Amino acid sequence: MTANFSDLEQVGNEYVRGVSGGERKRVSIAETLASKSTVQCWDNSTRGLDASTALDYAKSLRIMTDVSDRTTLVTLYQAGEGIYEVMDKVLVIDAGRMIFSGPASDARKYFIDLGFEAPPRQTTADFLTACTDSVERKFRKGCERSTPKTSEELEQAFRNSPNYRMLLQDVSSYEKMLQETDHADAKEFERTVKESKSHRTVAAKSSYTVSFWRQVLACAQRELWLLWGDKTTLYTKWFIIIANALIVGSLFYGEGLDTEGAFSRGGAIFFGILFLSWLQLGELMKAVTGRDVVARQHDYAFYSPSAVTIARVLVDLPVLLPQVIVFNLIMYFLTSLYVTAGRFFIYSLFVYITTICITALYRMFASLSPSIDDAVRFSGIALNLLVIYTGYVIPKPQLTSDYIWFGWLYYVNPLSYSFEAVMANEFTGRDMACNPAQLVPQGPGVDPAHQGCAITGSGVNAKTISGAQYIDASYTYTRAHLWRNFGVVIAFTFLYILVTVWGTEFFNFAASGGGALTFKKTKRAKKVAAAKVAAADEETGSSSGSSGTEVEGASAADNEDQALKEISGSEAVFTWEDVCYTVPYQGGERQLLNNVKGFAKPGLMVALMGASGAGKTTLLNTLSQRQTMGVVTGDMLVDGKELGVEFQRGTGFCLQGSRYPRCTTDFKWTLTAYRGHP
Repeated sequence: MTANFSDLEQVGNEYVRGVSGGERKRVSIAETLASKSTVQCWDNSTRGLDASTALDYAKSLRIMTDVSDRTTLVTLYQAGEGIYEVMDKVLVIDAGRMIFSGPASDARKYFIDLGFEAPPRQTTADFLTACTDSVERKFRKGCERSTPKTSEELEQAFRNSPNYRMLLQDVSSYEKMLQETDHADAKEFERTVKESKSHRTVAAKSSYTVSFWRQVLACAQRELWLLWGDKTTLYTKWFIIIANALIVGSLFYGEGLDTEGAFSRGGAIFFGILFLSWLQLGELMKAVTGRDVVARQHDYAFYSPSAVTIARVLVDLPVLLPQVIVFNLIMYFLTSLYVTAGRFFIYSLFVYITTICITALYRMFASLSPSIDDAVRFSGIALNLLVIYTGYVIPKPQLTSDYIWFGWLYYVNPLSYSFEAVMANEFTGRDMACNPAQLVPQGPGVDPAHQGCAITGSGVNAKTISGAQYIDASYTYTRAHLWRNFGVVIAFTFLYILVTVWGTEFFNFAASGGGALTFKKTKRAKKVAAAKVAAADEETGSSSGSSGTEVEGASAADNEDQALKEISGSEAVFTWEDVCYTVPYQGGERQLLNNVKGFAKPGLMVALMGASGAGKTTLLNTLSQRQTMGVVTGDMLVDGKELGVEFQRGTGFCLQGSRYPRCTTDFKWTLTAYRGHP
């Protein structure tokens, strides 16, 4: 199967604009279906989908379960009757206790027989969940007292029912069948799993079905697709490389070949080996933001995290090579470095391997950092140390002297070895004439035969100086260390990669499932709440004689009522008419909103309905003035007046991707999108 990448869209995240929330849900569903798992658990997977799509999805699960003979466990939110009918069995839980388990067709009758009343138009799913809710459930006449109400009573009633005995009988008969067949199904399953695995899988008990190197190749192909799909970043990076090469190269253009340009030539070399390494800092964001995908695919036994790490290194090899070549072609000849083929290729080789080495260093920090902030912090500190202890800003003899406590950092710095190699490659074999301004002594009547050059490494009365002598006296560098240094940089690269592989395998910093945040009530908070309640009672003339716990609850309720009164007390009416929104798309334009109109007055709750991708979130972004691209036209007014700068401050926005189940705001306007039918 081949993919047409022109028809593909980015899924997107909190920072990258992509597909809609419902379409993102479909991507997650498709990813789970591709796992070929024997047992699949779907936790509220239809939330965010419209009713028709949710029904189609449930029917697909039904077909998949029948055809592939797999086990499917599903929890659904507000499931319609059509979705409920495709289920074989239903398990009802209340406060962690099983109050029913059996055929889905028997559940409704079971609870009706217990004494619960099922309204005529209430779906079975809503009826079953209502039986566990003390507010929503209803009882048949005459059964108000006899019907079990608590979770303990409901559990005991189920254990005393024929449905429970049928459940035990089903379990017993299945276990008996396994014993009679000597677990033939289990053995057949194990045999099938072994046959599906590659013969070159790393371990026989591994959960992966393909070998490690096939995983690496597949991940490398995916990295190339991702790189090609994000052309904006790719083109921007190329522009930065070419622009900086031209700008910095022009600064060193025409520098003298004599001793006057010796130190500045070292600066050009230092920038050459450092710039592309610095530019690779952008890999930190990719490494950290991709953790959730890597962790999920590891759980699905798709790819090993270490396979992803090595795949990224393999992709760097062909991707960085043209960048290094173009950058070096500009920098090398603009800065008038030693123009021979051998020296140019040695220079390019060290720039290339140094860039790969520092990129591996960044990814190592990313694999060991809990968040992007920590990764940037560690990488930034490391980059500063690399620059300081390279041996150019502060020469090597001073760095490694006994007076520098951290001189040992020079020897664990891969940049220092690359810089020595490239400096030796440039200066060895070059004879530099002494610049007239550096001849000493100077003055009238000075005999030129007794003048020497005021530069490190110069001999007595010497008018020229060997480049090898200069770097030996100034930096203690020698060309004899050229290939030794190359091996050291290679060793550092492998070390960083090995640590990254270890970190990705043993550390999992991927975000876990979101949950509600609970805040402990302090004594001070309780006193403040009690004081507010007392003040409110004094104003209304009522007295407060409740306990401390009741006071706290009353305070929370009063605060919510007061907030609602403040919102509903506003007399401003928000209206919008002929709102259009157009964005650039594939060289043209696409209209996402087409003459949308509506209004919202105080005390009015408006539900936005539509299928996934219809534009509900886009409309909310537009109305709340959150759009950062494209063209918005139309009228948006408050009491017939244009929106002022205070409108954004007075608008609250609860993102659909929020990790918290409840969003509260004290703002005047609250805009929230609902996906599917309520």
